[in-house]
Amino acid sequence: MGVTSAIVDGEAVVLDAEGRSDFEALQRSLGGRSGKVAPSSAIFFAFDLLYLDGHDLRKMELSSRRHLLAELLGDSEGDIRFSAEIDGDNEAIFEAACEHGLEGVIFEDAKSEYRSDRTGDWVKVKCVQSDRFFIIGYEKSTAARSGVGSLLLEPASLCRLSRNRLLLQGCRWASPDDGQACDK
Repeated sequence: MGVTSAIVDGEAVVLDAEGRSDFEALQRSLGGRSGKVAPSSAIFFAFDLLYLDGHDLRKMELSSRRHLLAELLGDSEGDIRFSAEIDGDNEAIFEAACEHGLEGVIFEDAKSEYRSDRTGDWVKVKCVQSDRFFIIGYEKSTAARSGVGSLLLEPASLCRLSRNRLLLQGCRWASPDDGQACDK
């Protein structure tokens, strides 16, 4: 890269056959989930340059930092790649990302300084929305001698905890120590 020192912000990914990031493949490349993907398959997508050869760049506008980062990385298709930006209508960009099966989009203010905490200067919008759930039961696996076959879930929005008891849509679930099920 031709520099003495640099701090680059980015994200490690493993790409699937379609060129999309695959989180489970990344876990496998890092040794988790059976570790069957070679660590060399991980790519680092760089999206910000915070420090370069003795200069703290965090007070510079994002657009200027990204310009320096693009010059530093060039058109590399190696292990460290520049994360391209897309100009256009935010809603259309988001819809296109979702149509292509991507995780989501990060929208960021090009005039913002770098901040390590979450601010309104950048927002990550996911294509697949998620929610929190309580596990309220399970079924043993029929395929393995031990293990879970399926889980019974309840959305967290329909539950609340009171005195170590889970209250659920008019059904009071006893604490696990009571060994009881629902006592309406």
